[in-house]
Amino acid sequence: MKRFLLFTLLFGMALCMTAQTYTIKGFVRDTTGIGVELATIAFMRIDSSVVNGAIAGEDGGWVIEGISSGRYLVRASMVGYDNVFKTIEVK
Repeated sequence: MKRFLLFTLLFGMALCMTAQTYTIKGFVRDTTGIGVELATIAFMRIDSSVVNGAIAGEDGGWVIEGISSGRYLVRASMVGYDNVFKTIEVK
């Protein structure tokens, strides 16, 4: 039986502008709400070229800094779980 990841991006207060780049914060949780430690986050351009990435901490939280404005595809993955993809726009 596959387990599923819940993927949460926090925007608004989580987008911090710094010299035309942004910091993106979020969480990876399983369906019971428990954070998925060591989940891999890939921040990609829409053509799937990787821009940056992160590894989730104990609580499933992650931070990616230095992101420019634009549309991106964000992938959360972990062994034993289905991958989760979200398309976002950073302004």
